[in-house]
This record gives sequence, C-alpha cells and structure tokens, in this order.
Amino acid sequence: MAAHEQGRFRERRDRLFLEGARLDRAALEEHARALGLDPPRLRRALDTGAWDACVEADVVEAQRRGGVGTPAFFVNGQGGWALGPWGPSPGSSTRKLRR
Repeated sequence: MAAHEQGRFRERRDRLFLEGARLDRAALEEHARALGLDPPRLRRALDTGAWDACVEADVVEAQRRGGVGTPAFFVNGQGGWALGPWGPSPGSSTRKLRR
C-alpha cells in the first residue's frame, strides 16, 4: 500500500510476484529502491504500521470468502485463484460472469 501512495502499486505487485516470495524488510526496501520509490516514506509506513489495519481487513474478508492465496479475484461473489503470477486460467472469469 505504501507503493500505492506513490503511484506504483501495480509495478510493486508485479515485482513481488516475479522476484519471489522474500518479504523481509531488507527485500521490501530493495524492491522500493529498484522501483524508484521514496525509501524514507516506505520505512515510515513500515515503522508506524500505517497500512496494517487495511491489510488485516483484506485478509479477513478474503478468508471469509474462502480465499486460499494470492493472487485471488472475485466475480459475482465467486472466488478464483490464479494458476500463475498473472491471473486466472484462461476463460475462468468469463465463465463466472456468465453464471
């Protein structure tokens, strides 16, 4: 969400999925530098827990809806989970919309 504040949410998301699952602080700061984000701003967000409540609310909602991982998507109340880093299997969204 700190990347979202700086207009780079998609780039950050894409990098996290492509570069692996390392989510320790050093990795997050390296991702931020590589994307040209403002490192002090990221550190402030991490240090203060600025986005903790938002992220926790998303986790709770995903669990309530049966979410099992990321990325996940919901269409007409039906959940789906991607087979890879770029989205659902071909046609799965279309099938959900037709229901």
